[in-house]
Amino acid sequence: MDFGAVEIPEVGDFTYEFKIEVRPEFETPNWKGLAITKTEFDLTDDEVETQLARTLERVTQGEPFDGEAKIGDRLVIDIDFTHDGRGVSQIEEQLVGLRSKLSLADTVIEDFGALLVGAREGDVRKTKVKVLDTSLNEVFRGVEVDAEIKVVEIRRVNVEGLGASVLETLGFDSAEELRAFVREELQRQCEYHQNQLIREQVTAKLTEGAAWELPPAMVRRQADRELHRRVLELRRSGFTDDQIRSVINNVRRNIESTTQDALRQHFVLEKIAEDLSIEPSEAEYDAEVELIALQSDLTPRQIRNKLERNGKMDALRNQILERRVIEQIIAEAKVSSAKGGSILKEEPDEYAVEFLVAPVSQTLPEAKYDEKPDDGSPESKTVKPS
Repeated sequence: MDFGAVEIPEVGDFTYEFKIEVRPEFETPNWKGLAITKTEFDLTDDEVETQLARTLERVTQGEPFDGEAKIGDRLVIDIDFTHDGRGVSQIEEQLVGLRSKLSLADTVIEDFGALLVGAREGDVRKTKVKVLDTSLNEVFRGVEVDAEIKVVEIRRVNVEGLGASVLETLGFDSAEELRAFVREELQRQCEYHQNQLIREQVTAKLTEGAAWELPPAMVRRQADRELHRRVLELRRSGFTDDQIRSVINNVRRNIESTTQDALRQHFVLEKIAEDLSIEPSEAEYDAEVELIALQSDLTPRQIRNKLERNGKMDALRNQILERRVIEQIIAEAKVSSAKGGSILKEEPDEYAVEFLVAPVSQTLPEAKYDEKPDDGSPESKTVKPS
């Protein structure tokens, strides 16, 4: 509640009203003795080596390359988006991976790879893209805009040229130390995939028949919280920013149905948590923040301050609470095992950039804090290289 927005009269009565959305009333489903299949993933040396190569490509921008671009190269590009000859938005000097598609927050450049494979520095390619029907900018929903892509620079990663200077830049003393880091990162991703498969089974069984009607306004408000929960969960599990952006862009395209499912699941898990008197401890918060900090350039203290400042600690609480409830359910479930395949997927056919082709009309933010609110809104038309 924004208490500063309430104007109390100097004299006389003061009357106000407000609405509070509450969780639906329902009986706690029977969660004991569920039949659950636990997928076991075996991490191999070959997978570690493959991931090592991908890690180097992720953390180094590569060296300038004078030649024709190929899939897997890094490109520094400019893109001008126009409609009927008038500028809509612009990306400047954005570093992207050259893949078949370029995924943006409200569209996908489907022919990105076909356009730019074989291109050289300075080349310009033109195409058309259609803004998604779910765009936040209602004026541009379903509208086709022109895109002019300029190749500013081509960069290529030399995996075989790994030396002491590169290792020092990355913060490692030896190649073996780097390998150990990659193995630990992969192990956390194995655990994430295992937990996700279990979560899907558990929530599917517990939410059978949970077709409560959820107010559309609430779903829209909760959408942002669900996105942040996903980001925190993926970051603490060792996923890269590229992988996270790709997941989040996909979630955005089906945000309402995704959020409704997530809310129903959370309501059930939260009800069980209350029955079991489960509440995250400070030590659990600290552990989560530590894992998130491992995937960023910030310290745990900076991560926590940022989460608190932006009001995102509740997303972290929900993440911890739901995981503890599922752990309790598994402890009393009938668990069988199944062998899983490799968690390493083929390189995705798209590269994701968090950018709105059709930005939402700017509005003045509410002056609630001394500093500019970090709400993730697309207030700029320019994306700089990460």
